[in-house]
Amino acid sequence: MRLVPKSILVLLVVIAVTLSSHQVGAVSGTTLSVSPLVNGGVPGNPPFDISIQIANVTDLISYDITLQWDPNIVSAVGINDSGTLFSSQPHVPLLMTTGLGFARIAETLLGTSESVSGSSSQPLVFITLSVVGFGTSQLQISDDTLVDVSINAIPHSDVNGIVQTPPPASATFVHWKSRPDFKHMNTTQHGMVNTFFADVREGTGASQAYVRVIFTVVASTGDTTSATTSIVLLAPGQESILSASWTPPATLSFRYFVMVQLQVSGDGLQFSNGSSKTFSFTVTT
Repeated sequence: MRLVPKSILVLLVVIAVTLSSHQVGAVSGTTLSVSPLVNGGVPGNPPFDISIQIANVTDLISYDITLQWDPNIVSAVGINDSGTLFSSQPHVPLLMTTGLGFARIAETLLGTSESVSGSSSQPLVFITLSVVGFGTSQLQISDDTLVDVSINAIPHSDVNGIVQTPPPASATFVHWKSRPDFKHMNTTQHGMVNTFFADVREGTGASQAYVRVIFTVVASTGDTTSATTSIVLLAPGQESILSASWTPPATLSFRYFVMVQLQVSGDGLQFSNGSSKTFSFTVTT
């Protein structure tokens, strides 16, 4: 939707001058802030939500806010005002536009609404973002206007947020990639544990990588279990065999299919998916 100019927004504010006041907390110095202040992510991982919060405001009836970021690191996915300060009252529908590195949002209460004063846990707006590159980006509130019932701009301060990713990391399956200890497992002969292995190598030869492997085991009946290796730090170019133990459920199936997913991280905390593989094995008694 195309965002109306600020001059039109001010005209919309004029119709709200008879609003009564709705107090939501104590009033001091008005602030706009990004919440949460610090956000993490990895390219390829699911999007995340932030919000714009307001505190210590008096008689707010309209806002027009631009949020900016580094488009090489962050991209906008969506904007919504469901469950926000203005959403439960009569208001001009959310006006918004997004572009490369920014989102602009504006909203105005109508004359039958109550103006907002104080502080609230409800934000002004929610913005869904996605990490598209590695690095650090400010989430900077800019070119922002708050308007009160007297059509005056409300003085306020801004508290910006940040998005930061771990260092980029690379690893891949090599050689035989992944396999079970027992291709044809017999519980009488081998016991009740099958060990899964994965052969992993750091991919750049120039930087370290934290890795782990998740084995998702699907029985021929459709039942699903899993096993996950410990996290291993690979030096540049290093190769390592990762393993995880799996115990079959009480009700055995004859054949099991395993989906093997390598996950890679630059800090050991935030992981993204890397190589994948599948294999199968049988279990008898």
